[in-house]
Amino acid sequence: MKRRWGVIKGNPIHKARTERLLAEHESMLAQAKGEMDEGTIGASNWVAQNEKMIAGLKKTIAVHDNGEIADGTVVQT
Repeated sequence: MKRRWGVIKGNPIHKARTERLLAEHESMLAQAKGEMDEGTIGASNWVAQNEKMIAGLKKTIAVHDNGEIADGTVVQT
């Protein structure tokens, strides 16, 4: 079963937190890809999962940046 998360469009705290998490995960992904290139066991699994996380964070930011969605609207990503 795939989980769905609701985003309250226009919530500045949520958007800031999401942007911070995206930056952190992109940095960790770069490090993990280096580990994967070095043959570290399990790194490829972590890279795959983190890429999914980054995709979800980018979708959330896109909701916040979408001017066609009214602030306060709950959007499933």
